[in-house]
Amino acid sequence: GKARHAIAPRVDWHQQQKERFARAIARKLDADAARGRFEKLVLVAPPQTLGEIRAALKSSTAKRIAGEINKDLTKIPTRDLGKHLDPHLPH
Repeated sequence: GKARHAIAPRVDWHQQQKERFARAIARKLDADAARGRFEKLVLVAPPQTLGEIRAALKSSTAKRIAGEINKDLTKIPTRDLGKHLDPHLPH
C-alpha cells in the first residue's frame, strides 16, 4: 500500500513557552488586582511579550496600566532595577 506521511506543523517551542509565560503573568496580575494589591501597574517587557501580557489581562486589570516600558531587564541585577525604571515611572 501507499505510505502516508503527515506533515506536522512546525512548532516554535520557544515562542509557545513565552506565550504560556505571558498568560501566567497575566493570571497573577488579574488575581492581585482583584485582591486590591495594586492600583496602578507599569508593565516592563520586550514589545512582543508586553502585547501578549496585555492581551491576556482582564479588562479590569488592563485599566490599571499606568505605563509600559519596552525593555528587557532580565539581565539586570535586582539591586540595579530601580535606576533603570525610575526615569520611566510616573512621579
